[in-house]
Amino acid sequence: MKTTIHLKLYAGLQKYASASDDNHPIETGDSVREVLNRLGVPPDKPLLVFINGNRSKATSLLQGEELVKVFPPMRGG
Repeated sequence: MKTTIHLKLYAGLQKYASASDDNHPIETGDSVREVLNRLGVPPDKPLLVFINGNRSKATSLLQGEELVKVFPPMRGG
């Protein structure tokens, strides 16, 4: 079933963002990784994923209407 999510990509991932990220189309049951693959994010890229404010995995399945925030790992000291 088609639905949407609110997708926010940060830092170096912003270059993969589409204009429809506030209502990004998905199929119910898509994983975060599947959504990112369709946007061209390399499948081996390490990610920090948050769904509705909770730390999640890229393999997490989406139902629709979630707020998904994705960050590259932070570095620094």
